[in-house]
Amino acid sequence: MTHAPQFKLGDPNTPAHSLPAAAVKRLLDAEESGLTIEYWFDETGQWIPDEDFDPFEFDTLAYRIKPNGPTLWRDMTDEEKSALLLAHHEGKVIENNADGTFFAAPPVWDDDVAYRIKPDDTPTLWRDMTDEEKGALLLAHREGASIHVWEPIAGVWRAARWEPLFQADRAYRVGPAATREPIKIQGPSGEILGSGTMLQRDGEWDFDSIEVEDQ
Repeated sequence: MTHAPQFKLGDPNTPAHSLPAAAVKRLLDAEESGLTIEYWFDETGQWIPDEDFDPFEFDTLAYRIKPNGPTLWRDMTDEEKSALLLAHHEGKVIENNADGTFFAAPPVWDDDVAYRIKPDDTPTLWRDMTDEEKGALLLAHREGASIHVWEPIAGVWRAARWEPLFQADRAYRVGPAATREPIKIQGPSGEILGSGTMLQRDGEWDFDSIEVEDQ
């Protein structure tokens, strides 16, 4: 059984003259709406932005609408590919978006998949901070801001309340500002006497900050 050839938009092997009319119209509508149209350049094996798009005059070229997402492997420059290959060789974690979101997995360098070096989310230790970063933390601490310390095992920030601050092998940041939350003011028997607000910082209430609303 012989199958009809599959002509589709965005396939480097499908020139414009082989596209169905609906696909050509989609290209024209996309350009009119301001999207970038690209053509396939065989010599470099890459998609190139077309500044003079005309699928009727240059109907031997393959076209596509430039994707808005991350660059696929087949569309990366040689420099981008080299950087990824070197990072993989050096043991760095490579992520891909084969399922729509980036996740870590051994790369297979599929043309239709985007790859990236896994971002380093590890906070900077105190000893590695710049003088400007250290100064900002010290000033915030002096002004009464909450200082958070990074817990590497749990992978979370928590308020640094008891241990000495600014140790060389710990990471720190200024904690979120206090927020004023609504409260109900109760009497000795639990009856509601009124309402007001109180500051909350790092999950703890500041009882000295209570403000009662006028009834």
